[in-house]
Amino acid sequence: MAYNQAPPACPTGSVLCKNDNEYPTNIDIDGDASTYNSSSSQLTLPDCSGVAFAGLYWGAGIAISQGSNGAEPMSPGNWNTVRFRTPNGAYQTITANNVDTVNTVFHGYQSYADVTNLVRSGGSGYYTVANVKCDTVNAGNTPMVNAYGGWTMVVIYRDSTQPMRNLTVFDGMAVVGTSGGASTSTRDIGVSGFSCPPTGDVNARLGVIVYDGDRGAIDGFQMRRNSDGVFADQTAAGESAATTSGTRDAWNSSITDTGSLVTSRIPAHQNTYGYDAHLFKLNNTGFQYLRNNDQSTVIRISTTSEGYVLGVVTAEIDTYEPEMIMENSLTNTRGSGTLAKGDTLLLTTRVRNTGTDVAEGVRAEDKLPPYFKYVENSLLIDGAAQTDALNDDRAGYNAATRTVVAYMGQGSAAGTGGDVAPAGAGYELQYKITISDNCADIGVTPLALLQQSRLFYQGQAGGTSDSTGSRPLSSTQCLSPVSPDTLFLLTGCEQTLPVRLLSFTGQAVGNGALLQWQAQEQGDGRGYILEASADGAQYTPVYQLQPGANFGVMKYEYLDASFDARAGRYYRLLVKSIDGAPYYSHVVRIREAGAPASFSLGPVPAGETVIFRTTTKVEKLEAYTAAGQQVRVWNKPVNGQNLSLGGMGTGVYFIKAYTANGTLLQKLIKQ
Repeated sequence: MAYNQAPPACPTGSVLCKNDNEYPTNIDIDGDASTYNSSSSQLTLPDCSGVAFAGLYWGAGIAISQGSNGAEPMSPGNWNTVRFRTPNGAYQTITANNVDTVNTVFHGYQSYADVTNLVRSGGSGYYTVANVKCDTVNAGNTPMVNAYGGWTMVVIYRDSTQPMRNLTVFDGMAVVGTSGGASTSTRDIGVSGFSCPPTGDVNARLGVIVYDGDRGAIDGFQMRRNSDGVFADQTAAGESAATTSGTRDAWNSSITDTGSLVTSRIPAHQNTYGYDAHLFKLNNTGFQYLRNNDQSTVIRISTTSEGYVLGVVTAEIDTYEPEMIMENSLTNTRGSGTLAKGDTLLLTTRVRNTGTDVAEGVRAEDKLPPYFKYVENSLLIDGAAQTDALNDDRAGYNAATRTVVAYMGQGSAAGTGGDVAPAGAGYELQYKITISDNCADIGVTPLALLQQSRLFYQGQAGGTSDSTGSRPLSSTQCLSPVSPDTLFLLTGCEQTLPVRLLSFTGQAVGNGALLQWQAQEQGDGRGYILEASADGAQYTPVYQLQPGANFGVMKYEYLDASFDARAGRYYRLLVKSIDGAPYYSHVVRIREAGAPASFSLGPVPAGETVIFRTTTKVEKLEAYTAAGQQVRVWNKPVNGQNLSLGGMGTGVYFIKAYTANGTLLQKLIKQ
């Protein structure tokens, strides 16, 4: 069949356009001899968006005991790996975080891998997946029948121009059917953890991945109408038809987006022979499915004539929460673009709400590091002067903790934060800080100084407390990511020594880690000691160099053959000067590209338990409230472990993971 050819019609009793009696073959588009199957699909991310999550799902299976298939026709091995290629990138092997299997009616699997960091760096374009394991012949080399296989990438992105939404991904494997040993013909899936807006439209989209859906067979995808409890078919006329072959054929071997075939893939077969991936847009114009203030609903899948396997369900539902944006800008008051010790900066903080709910009790805080000195009586809120005393007006400075505190929003008062409405007027806080001219405050040679504030608030409808960090003010219409402002000093606090380090770099090479450095030497240098660390805290020497009496710029390098690219390593250089006063370089961390450490907790929002998934060994997890109070510790958690949240109240928590290569942080909402 040609790639763009429509499948034949499916009259009653016909099997010509089903995979039931077809012999499976592999599609391989990439011209790469190392792959035996491959296909591509285009990802298009909106302007100003940022990838929050990307999950790669792939799976395959074969009907049990049909034709020459046998009782367990899928041979074991390689179910948990695929080759993955980002736009303009090269293939790399992806290993699954989790593999689910099925052995009723069908023998097969579905694998999942978190590819968030790869998609963040890859951006928009065509992604290719290769070597999805699916047998085409049995052990005796006889062709088998009724097979299926494919892949889908689920991407969640941040976009400040869009309304707040609850995004949920359910995955696993469940057989639905009425014959061949299938266990049930109906499955209900509850969706919760959201709060629909109290007024206005309530919109939703639903996504499903299904294996072995037969074109022309009756099967259903329904959603409960919260107005009367009745389940309504989402393929029926007047609803949100997401398939191409008519009412009550939800899974018909196609890939669609709200009723239209997705053609931005290679090959763009209209008949995918047992693989379905669909997005349904809920027809909720009369609020029959989701009403204002609803917090849960139910999805139902069913069949009357076939068996199929449910793999993934996604739900995207309008919710009602504030989304506070805190942007900082720093201006040198002496008008120079360069910064030097002793300069005074005007810090302007702009606060606004891009969410759907009112933010209440809005409070800004900036805990100043030692190298920043607060300038007395410089506080302004929306142009109105505030005193430095705490709690006598809407701002103040706590000298004991070096913290600027400001209460902002409509109705804010001394010690009380006000309201910031969605899409309403923003609020502005200003004050001045001076860069210390004392090197005891700055430290040795830090040319980069960091400044970041925090904002605390809660939602009006749900009352859930939340917080966010500041971000640099963007020069474009797109938001900068939440991160500190980085200020570069024209001159730092360098030591004047006979040996002056000019550069220190490192990179992973084929046979180890290559460390290189340059130094200005003025004779009689006492040498260098290269130190390494697994955790960035405890260092041990790995190489020592005693140069001669050199004058001028000298270049050195060392290959650490014991470097483990997967584990990674930290390096620093101890420079020994002639007067016996040694000093350290900055730290260089080297780790294999494409192997970022990460962890996740789900589902989110969480109930009383969450599933912990990780790509790296974690020694300890700690849970903190938004106010920074530690409330829970889990020692040596393992991938796939259920973590209890019992006793923890509802709200926002931050989960900190301790790994061999540092710490990782994730946000968790408990409902």
